[in-house]
Amino acid sequence: MRSVLRSVPIALAAAVLVGVMGPSLAHAQLRYGLFWDPALSSEAGAENLATLHRGLADLKNRVLPHRWTDEETFGKKVLGIAYRAGRSALLDGTVAYLSALTQHEVFGHGAAARHAGIYGTRYEIRLPPPYGPGGGLADYPTGARFRLHEDLHASAGGMNGTLQLARTVRDRAVLRGRLYYDEALLSVAGHLDLPTYVWRTSQDPSVINDVASYLSSLQNSSGSFSAPTLRSLKRRALVSLIDPFSLLALHSYLVHYLGRGKSSSPLPMIGGGAVRYLPSVHLSLSPFGSEVLLEHLVEHDGRLWRVSTRLGDGPHGRFGGAGLKVTNVVRTERLRTSLRLDLWYQPSLLLSGAFRRARPPPNRASGVDPFALGGRAEMSASIRPTAEWPVFVAGTLGYKTDGFVLGEGLDEGLLVEIGLRLDAGLLE
Repeated sequence: MRSVLRSVPIALAAAVLVGVMGPSLAHAQLRYGLFWDPALSSEAGAENLATLHRGLADLKNRVLPHRWTDEETFGKKVLGIAYRAGRSALLDGTVAYLSALTQHEVFGHGAAARHAGIYGTRYEIRLPPPYGPGGGLADYPTGARFRLHEDLHASAGGMNGTLQLARTVRDRAVLRGRLYYDEALLSVAGHLDLPTYVWRTSQDPSVINDVASYLSSLQNSSGSFSAPTLRSLKRRALVSLIDPFSLLALHSYLVHYLGRGKSSSPLPMIGGGAVRYLPSVHLSLSPFGSEVLLEHLVEHDGRLWRVSTRLGDGPHGRFGGAGLKVTNVVRTERLRTSLRLDLWYQPSLLLSGAFRRARPPPNRASGVDPFALGGRAEMSASIRPTAEWPVFVAGTLGYKTDGFVLGEGLDEGLLVEIGLRLDAGLLE
């Protein structure tokens, strides 16, 4: 399994991207890519699944149109809505569900395991109703052992992974200024995975699932301090219900697609003209406790500025961080560059039998771990030899210290990513 994961055939990816998906994506004037990094992280997985999902949706829409008639009469409108509702239940929803579930298991739990050096995980992805029971499984190999915070990272990895998928879809829609109905379904599925998982978890101590395992491990790490309870986590998850983008995505699907039969709709944002703004809020689960992630997205002249702040609360106190990502800093026909910076203040990590970055040594008797500053910095570039080429070669190089940031592993080290990007609408 390890050799398969580490030897992704880029040539085959290029053939899929250009030969199969290229015509549909180029027609839609979109920018999508396929990427690889050494651990197949949640971030790389989200990019790839969002690309494949959009390509499949476009091919599917060519075979099954959204409307069969003009729907100008009441009867035709009712039949049209019924057709699209059935299409969503039998096809659109299934594709979105399987995409989100694959992200949850393979690029959520699986990515956390790979970051911890554990390979050979077995995955089970089941079809949802009416085709099957739904649900999935990431079965780690026999003898696999996680350290304290690696175990917490793996338990929450599936839910955090689908949140990363939702953010990827959202950022693309904001940069484009338009939202496709299939992306609306996928983003809502990814965004609501964590809160719905938390809300459906029972207080019954015999229940064993990702949320129960996460809270149990957090309790074990808390020493003399009390860890968050399931009840308090359910209250915190309510913040996910007020995310503006998810509400807009629901409106786009229900009104523009289901009601009007349109495949896409403009994305309403604050402001107009050259500058457009949209806030976004989520709950994520760090190895130290839950944290609220507030993001401010500003689109201006084909560039996306994403400013984020996060505030967490756990057994050892409050922690948090801030970040900035600028997409398309340089924006020409042949070159695109992006920058990202993140800073955080978090408890030290227990990854290798001892606390890292611990100054002074941690006081385990009191259950208090020292806090420390950490961060990540990276730069991405996409380049093509001539303006006529439809495909860019893309790469990312960066560095992060020990610590938790959504989409990446916990360890300190280099961040490397390579891939291909289709950008037919470069200067639209």
